[in-house]
Amino acid sequence: EGPKVWPNASKSTMEIAPGDAVAAFKGWHPAVTEMIGATPHALRWGLLVARPLRRWHRGRAVLMGDAAHAMLPHHGQGANTTIEDAITMAELLRGTTTAGLSAMIHRFEALRRRRTRIIQRSSWATNRLLHLPDGPDLTQRDAKLSRFPERFGWIHAFDALQAVSQSD
Repeated sequence: EGPKVWPNASKSTMEIAPGDAVAAFKGWHPAVTEMIGATPHALRWGLLVARPLRRWHRGRAVLMGDAAHAMLPHHGQGANTTIEDAITMAELLRGTTTAGLSAMIHRFEALRRRRTRIIQRSSWATNRLLHLPDGPDLTQRDAKLSRFPERFGWIHAFDALQAVSQSD
């Protein structure tokens, strides 16, 4: 567990004292603390939330990936949504003329915004669930996580090419 308030929001890492990383897992299974203790840890990484952008483009410059829709790592989708962005953009660029570029950029943003916002919000909610203290809320969380494939399969079943073709 880290500080309740990150000391410097413009910096994503902070130095930690030797042993702090292992101490954060006190009471966990010995295999966990052994693995964590086997590697030196000098930095703590903050889980910082970036406010969703209203626009992902200015003129012909278009943001993709974390630059457009940064998310917490709890669904492991940062890189995947970036790849989806690239596939969507490449597919939309196919056959787009210079005259149609502005409309294509708006279409790209419309196609990608809803999905990435849903994943962002879900990762924020998951962050809260992963940091619950012992008690009834933790028991409920564990029950939800046991149904992870049913609850979150939609993330992994997504096909960016299909989404572009269905939007035609």
